[in-house]
Amino acid sequence: MNEYDVSDTVTMRCDFKVGTALTDPTAVSLVVTDPAATQTTYTYAGGTVTKDAVGQYSKGLVVTVAGEWIYTFTGTGTVAASGTKRFVVRRTGA
Repeated sequence: MNEYDVSDTVTMRCDFKVGTALTDPTAVSLVVTDPAATQTTYTYAGGTVTKDAVGQYSKGLVVTVAGEWIYTFTGTGTVAASGTKRFVVRRTGA
């Protein structure tokens, strides 16, 4: 699991594929859950998720709370898939 420090910018990434070919979903969303279990949703349509290339999406987020974070990218339509990853934010000075 990746580890970061409070105030770091964490770049969350996801690739969407059909077979082995990178493919754009019709819609892309990202749900980020912080250590207090607060969920925030970001979307490509809303301009808060970046399309880096065909089938590749990302979101940079400054993390302000120590603990375990969870994020899930979901694609719908032409690519129906989701994937969840975790990372840890260390306390400052740890």
